[in-house]
Formats: sequence, C-alpha cells, structure tokens
Amino acid sequence: MDVRWNSTFLMLKHLIPYKSTFDIFIQTHYPQREEGALLTNDHWYVGEKILEFLERFYDSTVVTSASTNAGIVGTELSSYLDSVTVQKFDDDFDILDWWRDRKITYPVLSILAKDILSVPVSTVSSESAFNLVSRVIEERPRRLAPSMVEMLSLIKDWEEADARMQHTAENKATLEAFEDMFLDGDQI
Repeated sequence: MDVRWNSTFLMLKHLIPYKSTFDIFIQTHYPQREEGALLTNDHWYVGEKILEFLERFYDSTVVTSASTNAGIVGTELSSYLDSVTVQKFDDDFDILDWWRDRKITYPVLSILAKDILSVPVSTVSSESAFNLVSRVIEERPRRLAPSMVEMLSLIKDWEEADARMQHTAENKATLEAFEDMFLDGDQI
C-alpha cells in the first residue's frame, strides 16, 4: 500500500511522543523474541530523523496551500471590485446572464451569485411543484430516497432558472384568470 509522505509525517508526529507507552506495551505483550525486539532504539532514532526531515516540507506545504486558496478567492474578489462594472441597467438587463457570461473570469463569485440570486425551490408555485412530484414519484414503486427526490427537484429548478422558465405558468387558463383579476388597477 502506498502511503503519502504527509500521512507518514502525521503518523510519526503522533507516534513519537508516546514512545515510552509503546515500549511498555511491546515489552508486556511481546516478550523478547528470538528474532529481536519489535522496535529498537535504532527504529525510534530513524523515525525521529524522518520526522525532522518531513517537518520542513509539511510546514512549507501548509503555509503555501493556506495562502494560495485564500489568495485565489481574495484575488478574484479584488479583481471584481477593481473592474468596471455595469453602470446602466435597462429593462432587458439580467443579472444571472451577466454572471454567467463572466463565470470564466470570476468562477467562485459567479457560483456564489447564482446561488444567491436564483429563486429558491420553496418559492415555486405549488401546482408546479406537485406536477414535478407526480412525475418523479409515480404510483409504481421507484425506490427513490427522499434525498434523491429533493436532488431531482433542485436540478430541475436550476435548469429552468438557466432557461428562464422557472416560474412560467403550466396551466394557461390559470394564468389568464389570474391576469384578468388585476385588469382594473383601482380594485387591488
């Protein structure tokens, strides 16, 4: 089995402080065998030297990876804040389209914007939600876990949000009746 160097470092880091405990355990449960002791002082010495050697790499890796991940997001946010943003909004402006067009430039921020600016599934009309449920959960058993039903509903909602069909009326008669209710603005 291959073991990565950082795993070896972490194992040695946690093992060596308990050297005396392991020595007592080995002496108690494994008395001197013909082929020699399980862990000699030479074994412990080599383990300590390997630990010292790997510690430099581990510390460098931790410092580099922590600053790089935070730096990527920080750089992306700084770049966005310093850029020329949309100055004029008109009736045709769609903020989700704007972020979709810039998802290569701002990958993390565009995902964040999509999550924040999309209408949550819970606001979908009940007729639309039950229509989806009847297609996912049919009378014949399908063995779908509740988490799978939720996942299918979310995926459908995201796809409709991308196609700007998220809240279209599925029943045209219901839509017309609703619009007729508000023809006279004074009666609202």
